[in-house]
Amino acid sequence: MEETVTIPVGKLVYLEERARKLAREKSYLQLVMRLINRVSAVSGLDDMINCMMRNILDVVGGGNIILYYQIGSEIFSTDVYGNRTQLSTIEDELVLKVHTTREPVEVEHDFSDTRMTTPEFGKAYTWVYPLLVGQDLIGVLKMECLHIGMRELYQFLPSFFNYTALTLKNEILSGTRLKQAYDQLIEMNEELQLEIAEREQTEEELGKARDELELRVQERTADLNRANERLQQELTEREREQEKLRKYSEEIHDLYNRAPCGYHSLDDNGVFIRINDTELQWLGYQREELVGRKRFTDIVSPRSQQIFLDNFPRFKERGWVKNLEFDMQRKDGTILPVLLNASAVSDSNGNFLMSRSTIHDITERRKAEEKEHLLSAIVHSSDDAIIAKDLKGEILSWNRGAERIYGYSADESIGRSISMLIPPGKEAEFHGILEAINRGEHIEHYVTERKRKDGQLISISLTVSPISDLGGNILGASSIARDITEQRHSGEEINRLNRELEERVEARTNDLKAKRVELEESQLALMNIVEDLNLKTEELEAANSKLQELDRLKSMFIASMSHELRTPLNSIIGFSSILRDEWLGPVNAEQKENLDTIQRSGKHLLNLINDVIDVSKIEAGRIESRIEEFDLYDLMKEAVQYLGRDLHDKGLELHLDIHHHQLRSDRRRLLQCVINLLSNAVKFTEHGMVTISAAGADNRTDENGWSSSVGRARPVIISVRDTGVGIDEQDIHRLFQPFVRLESPLKTIAPGTGLGLYLTRKLVVEVLGGDIVCTSNIGTGSTFTLRIPERIYEKGAGGRG
Repeated sequence: MEETVTIPVGKLVYLEERARKLAREKSYLQLVMRLINRVSAVSGLDDMINCMMRNILDVVGGGNIILYYQIGSEIFSTDVYGNRTQLSTIEDELVLKVHTTREPVEVEHDFSDTRMTTPEFGKAYTWVYPLLVGQDLIGVLKMECLHIGMRELYQFLPSFFNYTALTLKNEILSGTRLKQAYDQLIEMNEELQLEIAEREQTEEELGKARDELELRVQERTADLNRANERLQQELTEREREQEKLRKYSEEIHDLYNRAPCGYHSLDDNGVFIRINDTELQWLGYQREELVGRKRFTDIVSPRSQQIFLDNFPRFKERGWVKNLEFDMQRKDGTILPVLLNASAVSDSNGNFLMSRSTIHDITERRKAEEKEHLLSAIVHSSDDAIIAKDLKGEILSWNRGAERIYGYSADESIGRSISMLIPPGKEAEFHGILEAINRGEHIEHYVTERKRKDGQLISISLTVSPISDLGGNILGASSIARDITEQRHSGEEINRLNRELEERVEARTNDLKAKRVELEESQLALMNIVEDLNLKTEELEAANSKLQELDRLKSMFIASMSHELRTPLNSIIGFSSILRDEWLGPVNAEQKENLDTIQRSGKHLLNLINDVIDVSKIEAGRIESRIEEFDLYDLMKEAVQYLGRDLHDKGLELHLDIHHHQLRSDRRRLLQCVINLLSNAVKFTEHGMVTISAAGADNRTDENGWSSSVGRARPVIISVRDTGVGIDEQDIHRLFQPFVRLESPLKTIAPGTGLGLYLTRKLVVEVLGGDIVCTSNIGTGSTFTLRIPERIYEKGAGGRG
């Protein structure tokens, strides 16, 4: 017999609040453990400080994080933007107070003195925390402008700070010993530099005399190089045309067996008597397994067997059949949906001899039908206004986004003219758009104004495309409109700054051109060249200094904007993860799907920001290389764990062929490259397998023509292979160009910017000192293989032993 327990309402409310509190505390403890795990994964003082501050910013947030620490008698400060400064004294009053009392300080203030522009946050906190190991003060950590929502995390951070203090102490002690040895080396190097400077002064005097001759030689060499390049281009074009002729000849030769559709013939009993290579490849059979052995009904589904039995007798009488759909069964048991057309071959007496049948793979058509249904649902639920209209401007469809943006319901809109949204003075623009659509033109991201039902004017970004039938006749137009009223106000200020920067750059460019003309005219006399050269050098240095300042301002802008974007993004990703994993209570399937969308979008935008920063550093020549010893096996396992959830969610099989192998290279950049390649493989593979292999090469030449010997260091070969959509051979050379995304059936659902492979190749070549190649075929998958030296001895990008 079941017993009923009665709980007072007050106690039930208390228990529910207690459960929520415990869930929050559990999530905060897990965030702290995540911080400790990430910091423990790196070594080296600079790397440890950079990792600690970056991950505190990712988890806790804030406008800036500054670490004050001491090495010997020298005091340093480092912030999250990478600025490292040596201090004579500590001028920050809060930091000086914590340094003296060794007690943490918390200050509440507003956001007015920060670069944060988010109006939703009225108050912020600044934490200043001492990093202690026993009674020893290792450093002081200042976290500025924290979101008020993260205040509850404060009581869980001491464990992380104590662990960080101990790790920081060990790294400082190790760095101090290294610095003493380095200082001795610097003293010896300075003496050597004095001797070198004297020799360089003598060589400089000799060099000035031969500079003029070298300049003339360089100009002549440049002329010869340009002529040689034109010749090479002509030869390359000729070879390309010859290759096209050869391929065309092969296509004509293989027209039947390698046609894009299947061909087969059946006898009077439905037995195969002829079949082409294309259909055999689709079905997975050898020719001898089908011809003369199997009937058509032996390799189709039960439903399709009945369709064949019903239609084959009529086909033999009538002599033709069109557009019959069959589900053919491959040798491995999978289903191939096809569309069959056939004609009969008869003798002079009209007796049936055999069929001539063509089949077309309609897998993509069925997928397209499913996608069309999905697209209809997406259009209906989109926040953007998606409208279809005929050539006269009469509205044919009206989604929920249009109702939200314009204020009209679908019943109020469908059948009316789109001109009801046109504000006064925009009639000519409206008719111009209709005329452009009638000419078959596309209009993309056109910024204009429209009128809501309540009369309010709003700014929109408008994309309009013509709707055509199968014959190419234009029937109407579809438009996508996004409300950008708020973005436009902030965008106008950015455009003004961009125009000002462009005007300054243009003015400086014109100034440099004028200086170049003056320099060329001054070459009439050798003595005048020497005198004018000194004057022009000073002017060019001043101009270069100003250009460097502009570049510095651009870098500061990118860094500032990236951190401003990271702060709300990290909050979005972190809290959506907490909600999705039901730490604060259960969520239903629809809520979990929405949270997944938030997480994917946030992570995609965060990856985009990181890629833009890395590309900016590489193009500016400021990419740093950190060489360390590590195990290749451990690195590959870490990369797989990073994408383990994506592999599981897509149901992909993972095959690993990796081995323990010691490397001396930039571990962080190599891990970034492997994760990029593995992420691409998962992104463009709908089903099948992803294979990863990594090991040191022997002394043979591999399948890509690479020799396995690179100086004293053997190469290491890392390969990522998938069974995805594949890449057309003629497009492979464009893969590693920036902002290039090739056409693919998955392009519209696989997010990306076209920077991943460009950044990967830059890191492999310029930092790791190796190379990367791709081999692929449409429909069978792709293989990306990179080769790097086993050991890098010299400091710098790509230094090889």
